[in-house]
Amino acid sequence: MIKGVSLTNQQHDEFVINHEHGDLLQLSDWAKTKELTGWYAKRIAVADEGKVLGVGQILFKKIKKTKYTLAYVSRGFVANYHQTYVIKALLDEAIKVSKEENAYCIKIDPDIELKDHPNIINALESIGFKHKGLFNGLDSRYIQPRMTMVTDISPSMDEVIQSFDSGNRSEVRRSLKKGTMAYKGSREDLPKFHEIMKETGERNVFLTRSLSYFETIYDCMNPGGHMEVFFVKLDPNHSLKEITKDIDALNEEKAILKERNNKKSKGKLKEIDNRLPKLLKQQEEMLTMQKDHPNGVHLAGAMLGLSGHKAYYLYSGSTNDYREYLPNHLMQVTLMEYAKSQGATQYDFGGISIDLDEDDPQHGLYQFKKVWGTELSEKVGEFDYVLKPIQYALFDKGIEVYRNTKKKLNKRKNK
Repeated sequence: MIKGVSLTNQQHDEFVINHEHGDLLQLSDWAKTKELTGWYAKRIAVADEGKVLGVGQILFKKIKKTKYTLAYVSRGFVANYHQTYVIKALLDEAIKVSKEENAYCIKIDPDIELKDHPNIINALESIGFKHKGLFNGLDSRYIQPRMTMVTDISPSMDEVIQSFDSGNRSEVRRSLKKGTMAYKGSREDLPKFHEIMKETGERNVFLTRSLSYFETIYDCMNPGGHMEVFFVKLDPNHSLKEITKDIDALNEEKAILKERNNKKSKGKLKEIDNRLPKLLKQQEEMLTMQKDHPNGVHLAGAMLGLSGHKAYYLYSGSTNDYREYLPNHLMQVTLMEYAKSQGATQYDFGGISIDLDEDDPQHGLYQFKKVWGTELSEKVGEFDYVLKPIQYALFDKGIEVYRNTKKKLNKRKNK
């Protein structure tokens, strides 16, 4: 007989990390990060004869100027969604806890592929959930994106790179020869990361998080191995070695081609004569940097989330300078390699919308994320279990108006 059981934080997290449908947002450490914005968490679990079958971390947030709360199971219950009876048992436990917290509804948005669970909408509706609809990935009616782009990083790194679009694959290989260096940072580097994020926000016209936000996430998630910060740095000494090596190789090839003096060699000589001035200019830039910034300059930063077999590209930014050194390309390869070393087999680039007009602000995001050997992960969407119909009708409409207003304001800022 299935019944509710109590688990420690460690037992809950172990179940989430090892489950196929486990998610970073279901870890107890993630709940700690949400306290900064007024959320608090309660956890539920169900078992049959001592065997845990499913868990759920429910986040609660009080609706301002009311006595009610919203109950939100971010990325859904962690369980086998083909076993509707397990989901029903989890829902029953969630109802008990949510009523104690005076919640007006229970919201879930399972990290479940629609193509793998074609009957899930009907199944969840049969136990009382209300489906919110299948809209585009970054639609403002969702809390979490319904669509993300995911790269399979289970093969060797060479095979992963080979899966990239051909043009992007060439850019990645160029970035690996540019003389930049990638490394894993520490908490002391977060102010530097915040500055990079601010510069990115100013360039792309979006609001960035505060330093305290990034510090809170890092402090909560890093000790358990669920969050790391990475940087790409341009080091003049390292770069000069690479540039000088390339110049010497081209000059050597040029001398050989001059001796051959045939039609084919003349074409290659022309290519070399086009490349050499660019390399010499880079060499001059690095000599100047060696004097002005002997320790180099940082070009990009990123935060990587980790939970079991899943890795998440969460926050990232780059500076306005030296963009020809392709720091973001080196960053992606570095993050994927590190995620693989930690046991991840999926690398999630985060939310996108598809089939957009070219002038849509989200179009560029999709174009960037689709060239990394990614596949579209189209999830089943949001579901609400209504506990208080009158309050639900009022608050649900209010939240929709708030999100639409926020979206319009952001569009104005981007113009």
